[in-house]
Amino acid sequence: MWVVIHLAPNKMEAEILKSVLEAENILVRLRPASIPHLGDLGPFDVMVLESELEYAREVLEGKEDII
Repeated sequence: MWVVIHLAPNKMEAEILKSVLEAENILVRLRPASIPHLGDLGPFDVMVLESELEYAREVLEGKEDII
């Protein structure tokens, strides 16, 4: 099951977080979190597998400067 670990304000930030997590071999999905007509400018859910949630949180814990 996929769970939301972070709500990014736009796709660019979501892609940065995705790259950080994938560098640690964590599977990541991005999903628009609002009205589709906003496109890449709208918020995006950054999602990981529930089984990887704790590890993903640990990885992002040291990355407050990008969140």
